[in-house]
Amino acid sequence: MAVELKIPQSGESISEVQIGEWRKNVGDFVERDEIVAEIETDKASMELPAPSAGRIQKITKKVGETASVGEVIALIDDSAKAPASAGGAASKAAKAGGSDDDHGGGTAVAAPPKPAPSKSGSTDDSI
Repeated sequence: MAVELKIPQSGESISEVQIGEWRKNVGDFVERDEIVAEIETDKASMELPAPSAGRIQKITKKVGETASVGEVIALIDDSAKAPASAGGAASKAAKAGGSDDDHGGGTAVAAPPKPAPSKSGSTDDSI
């Protein structure tokens, strides 16, 4: 079933908004509450979260176009399953000591070794 992504009421005097940016494209899978788009009014910009997990099925407004409060700007197919790699990538990165954002290909890098203690027996604390 398709879930409608609608322009929310953002103030009593606001009747329409402008599409500022689409962060997701048709075919992308989104989690519930993941930011899908940014909308702009004459007073502020707001992030628009996905009302449901699913795959973006259709986008009805382009960047720069205006939309009225309550207007449907996208459809999300909530019967679509998350791609197998979506959940697995984060857990694999966590196990490897990295994150999805490190762009290191999942390879953990060891910290440089600590310097060997001084042979004189003195420490910095005794000075």
